[in-house]
Formats: sequence, structure tokens, C-alpha cells
Amino acid sequence: MAQSKKWKESRRAFRRSLKNGWQTYKRSKIGLVGLGIIIMFVVMAVFAPFITPYTPYYTAPSVDIIRGDIYNITLQNSASWIYAPVGIMNYVTAPGANINLTSVLIYNDIGQVQIFPVGYNYTSQKILKIYLKSPTNYSIPKGITSLYETGTYMASFMNANTFIANSSRNFYILDSNLKVYRNFSLPFTIQEKSIFYNNPFIMPSVGQYSLISFSHGNETILYIFYNRQLNYFGMPQPIHKIPLAKLYINTSERVINSPLIYLNPNDVSNGYLNTSQIIIPTNNSLVSYGFNIKMDPGYEALGFNVPQVVSEPYVKWIVNYTDDHGQSYLPLSITYGYDWGDSPGIQSTVVVGTNTNEIIGYSRADGKMVYDKYFVVSNPSLKDYKLQALYPTNGGIIFAYATLGDRSLVALINPSKGTVQSNGTFYNVLEGALNSIPTYDVGSSRYITSTTAGDVYLLQPNMVINQTFSIIGGMKTPINGLGNILSYTAQMGYYYGTITNSGQLYMQETIGTNIAPLPPGKYPSENTYILGTDAYGRDIWTWLVYGSRAELVVGIVAALSSVLLGTFLGLISGFYGGWVDSLIMRITDIFLSLPGLVIMLILAASLGPNIWNIIFVIAILSWSGITRIIRAQVLSLKTRAFIDAARISGASKYRLMMVHIFPNVLPLTFLYMSFGVSGAIITEASLAFLGMGDPHAVTWGMMLQYLWTTGHVLDAPWWLLPPGITITLLSLAFYLVGRAFDEVINPRLRRR
Repeated sequence: MAQSKKWKESRRAFRRSLKNGWQTYKRSKIGLVGLGIIIMFVVMAVFAPFITPYTPYYTAPSVDIIRGDIYNITLQNSASWIYAPVGIMNYVTAPGANINLTSVLIYNDIGQVQIFPVGYNYTSQKILKIYLKSPTNYSIPKGITSLYETGTYMASFMNANTFIANSSRNFYILDSNLKVYRNFSLPFTIQEKSIFYNNPFIMPSVGQYSLISFSHGNETILYIFYNRQLNYFGMPQPIHKIPLAKLYINTSERVINSPLIYLNPNDVSNGYLNTSQIIIPTNNSLVSYGFNIKMDPGYEALGFNVPQVVSEPYVKWIVNYTDDHGQSYLPLSITYGYDWGDSPGIQSTVVVGTNTNEIIGYSRADGKMVYDKYFVVSNPSLKDYKLQALYPTNGGIIFAYATLGDRSLVALINPSKGTVQSNGTFYNVLEGALNSIPTYDVGSSRYITSTTAGDVYLLQPNMVINQTFSIIGGMKTPINGLGNILSYTAQMGYYYGTITNSGQLYMQETIGTNIAPLPPGKYPSENTYILGTDAYGRDIWTWLVYGSRAELVVGIVAALSSVLLGTFLGLISGFYGGWVDSLIMRITDIFLSLPGLVIMLILAASLGPNIWNIIFVIAILSWSGITRIIRAQVLSLKTRAFIDAARISGASKYRLMMVHIFPNVLPLTFLYMSFGVSGAIITEASLAFLGMGDPHAVTWGMMLQYLWTTGHVLDAPWWLLPPGITITLLSLAFYLVGRAFDEVINPRLRRR
């Protein structure tokens, strides 16, 4: 009972002491200002998700921070241009040579062609800009529905672009001036078509052959061209414009999809180019036809494999449309995939996308099933998607496209397993249906495609959206990858093009220029950034608010740790004296003489950039000053009469120290803790600015570090001033609280 009464009296005395202390504290105006600032930052830290519109990991969309080079030009007779523009490249055979976009071609079905030569220059910021020169007009046969630039290679290292084109019943070879060099009249109206030629943005580069097939009903015609002009002893041999062979195939069954052409220019043995195939999907089965190309022995002595004749096609294997479970399916599309262990151009697997959402792989050599997998992504909330098509990409990885209501689901497929890459995680959902063939952008190592929603997407290899583009004026034609503009200053721009609804030839660079940091304002995405963004597109206001959490934790925990350690050591040293005092004081002297910032940098670098390591470093190097102050106070208290009275009454050393002395030094502990918080906040900011901060933490110091490393100290005041001002304010607030608290514990200051 007596103990309970004593406890109640202690609590009343403590409350009375707090009340009296508060009455004294609130008379200090600077103390109230400091406390108000601290409360403001505490509110920011606690209610950060409600105060800011974004998370600290948010980055502004590319439409806000990326400015890709855009060039558009109004076309004459704009309504007539209904096909996507074609990029004309400059191909050379020199090893490692650049493949440059030299011209852009547009055409229509009434026989008109315009070719715009490409030029480029640099802005004052050394940014590559494209422009189109005055076009040259050409005439081609009417009714042409598709036109491709073949990328012909020449042994003379000269550009020799040729084109292949077709109408509904004719196939044309056009020379570099778009004159008809060969006209092949087809015996049927084209229903299915497939092309294999040297396209570095879609297929692995083989460079020597162009192949194109046309199908209708049960008939397929395959044209084979040797894609290299020979120039020996000053005698050009323009055989690249003459078809090497025209193969006629009657499948006896109706062709229902585009055939798949395979040719390996490196597989030469016994004078033959072997293992060439055309795989035709009919209404009942997948049929593989082989053909062999005999090499011309007259060129072998010169070290060249020049084709001479092509054998008649023969059936290699037939596969019925039955999956691994005995269920029937129909092929939606077929493509090749190859393992990274294969040589470039040697596709080992025929990959079929089915109407049953399966991806089935067959051995190209013998047609045996390699795998049968359902098209599955890792997100269980996505369902009811329908596989639509498979597309080949650079490197053999397969780009899969499925519809998901009015949206598109895109994914990357492992060609050797038939599954979505990385345990089903390499996928994304896009608005609208795909309306262009996905193209591999070799400049940025990204995939580019567009949708009916009017957006152009640049996708990373893991299918995360890298950038999103919106075409001004809308798309009348799907986008088409045009190619690269390269310069020897290591700048590169990959461009895509389209004809817009407003009748303009529109070109845009996919790599683009990062214009961040953004000043405060509203941007094309309709997002408003109150304090602008940093160079990475992160919202400054969001980082400022969330950064208050880390700063309060660092300041309070580091200061509390250091003053508790300093108080304990000062208490022990002052109370016991003797060798204990000497030992602690010599250690204290050593720490006081250390170059604090240098040691902090060394320790931070050794322990690693972690926020708790930084707190430890600050605490371990900040206790020595408070130790000396507490020791001096303890030495003074030991000589007081109330300590002698307690000792005479039989109090133990522990009781003397913890009950009679410690409560009297505690106000000093709190006082120096308030000063220590300011020091800890500034120290953390200094360490972060010098590159020793936690890169995963959201702190004001890291904001300044990113500002410094990105080189925007002088041109982004909206980024520089906020963290600098908040660090100053919060440090000043704790200092003001400390000054006011000093008046509470030191009556002589109040009398001044």
C-alpha cells in the first residue's frame, strides 16, 4: 500500500514537473516556432499518402519527360496515300558497317510513288534531328498493295536497292529507280503471302537471299532470288534481279495461312545448299516441303557459294493438327524460333500458335513435336484471352499477341520451351487491338508496335512499357519501322512512320531525348507536378513529403542513440572516477580528435549504403561531446549535500547514481539530444550528397545527391531549393526547441 502511494506521488510530481516545464517553455517564442515546424513535418510524415498524389516510386510518363524527334510534312493528294511508308536503307557488306535510313518512300494503289531523301542536323543542344528533302516522283504499276525494299548486298560495297511488290495477281521486281525489271503474272488471286528476306529489324540477317511465296486454294508459288551482285574483274553479274527459281507446289489441300520459308545460306555440303524448306499450313495438316540449291562450281575456286539451280520441292514431313492431348486445333500463325546455342539464322523449331490457346513446337528437321504448352501468363486475374498471332523477332525470341476484350495482351515466348519468358512474367496489357507488326528496334533494344487506340508502344525485353507515343493527327495507316539514323558521334535514332488522318507523313524517333527535370506545371499526360520533377521523372513534392519520414527517423534515432551512449559513459566516468574515469576520458579524447566526416565516409563505405548503417555511423561518432558535458555535471552533483545525505543514509552506489544523480542530468540529455537531431539530419544529408547515402531510401540528402550527379545544380532551382530549405527548416526547428529547453533547465537564462 505504501509502495502504491509512493508511486502515485511520483507520478503526480512528474506531471507537475511537466506542467511547470511547459509553462516555462511556452513563454519562449522561438521554442513554439520550432515545435510548430516539427509538428508540421511529423504530420507530413504520417499522412504522406494523403498529401501527395503519387508514390515515391512514381516516375512521370514518357509523354511528359521524353521528347523524341518528330518530323511531319503535309502530302499532296493526301487522300490517295493509304499505305504505311517504307524506309529505304543503305546496305554495305563491310564488317560492322552502319545500316542507315537514307530515304522514305510512300506509295498508293493508283501507281504513284514519292521518295523523300533523308537529311539530319544537330540542334544547339547537340540533339539529332531528322528532316526530309524534296521528293522525287515515280510511277509504278497500278493496283500494287504491298511494296518492300529488299536490302540488296553488292560485293562492290555500293548501294543497290531493289524492291519487290505485288498486286492481287502480279508480282514485280523493281530496280532502284522503281522501274519494273521483272513482271510475274500469277495464275490466281493472292490469298496468302509470306516473305523471307534480309530484314535486320525482324529476322536474323543472312543477307544473300530473298524469298517470297504466294498461295491460293491448294496452289503455292515460291520465288527464290540470290541477293548479291557479283563484280569480278570489272564484270558485274546482276543476277540478283533475276529469280533463281520459281517453284510450284500443289498441296492437294487448301492453304489456310501464310507459309513459312526457311533457308540457311551457311549449310553447304557436297556442292549443295541443304535443309531449305517451305512449311505450308493447309486445312488438314502442316506440310513441310524441302528443296536443295546446287552451287555453281565455277565460283568455288574463288571461295564463293554462288547458286546455280534449285531442285524440285519434295515432301519432308506432314503433321496433323492434333495436340499432345489428342485434341484437334487449327493454326493461327506459324513462325520460327531458335535457341541461343544455334548459329544466327539457323532456326531449329517451327512454332505454331493455335485457336485453342496453345503454343506447339515441332522440330524443323523431322516434324516431331518438341513441346505443347498453353499460352499462360502469371497473373491469375487475366483470363479469357485469345491467342491471335506469333511474330519472329531479333534473337529468335517470339512475340505473342492475344486479344483480351478490347485490349491486347502481348508477351515474349521462349522458343525452346514454348512458355512465356521468366515464369510467365514477361507480358503486358495494351489498350486497343494491335494494328502493326511488332518490330525490334535495334537502336534501343526495344519492341515497337501500335494499337487501334491510337497509341504507339515501346516495350522493354521484359514487356514493361518503356515509352508511349501518341501520333498527332491519328493514324490512317499502321506504323511501320523505318530504320536508324546513325552518326559517328555515338548518337542514334530509330524512327517509325505513318500516314496520319490529316494527310501528313509523320515520323518520330523512338529513343528520344530526356527533357527532365521538369519545372513545376501541368504536362501532356494531364499530370501536375507542384514542385516539378527530378532528372528521372520523380515528383519533387512527393519525395519531399516522404523524405520527412527518413529524416525524422535518422535524426531522432541517431541523436537518441548518441546521447544515451554519451550520458551513460559520462555518468559512469564522473561517478566512479579513478582508472575508469581515465580510461573513458582517453577514449573520449581520441573520438574528439578524429576527423569526423572522413571517418564517417570510411565507415559508410565499409558498412554499405544502408539507412541503418548511416544511423549507426552517426551515433558512434557523436557521443564524445555529450560524455564530457555529462561527466562535468556528475562531478558537480557528487559534491552536493543531498548526495552526501543519501550516502550517509545507506544508499548504494547504484541508487546514488541512478536515483539521485541521473534524474538531475537527464534535462541536459534531452537538451543535447535536440541539438543532436539537427546535427544528425545535416550529417545524413552530407553523406548522401557525397555518394554514401542509401540509394533505396527516400531522403532529402539523396535528392541533393541525384541533383549533383545529374549535373542540374545550376539549372533546376525547383529541385535544388526544396530539399535544401527543408533540411534547414527541420534542423533549425530542433535547434530552436533546444534553445527553449535550455531556458527551462537553466533559470539564469530566463532572468536575462
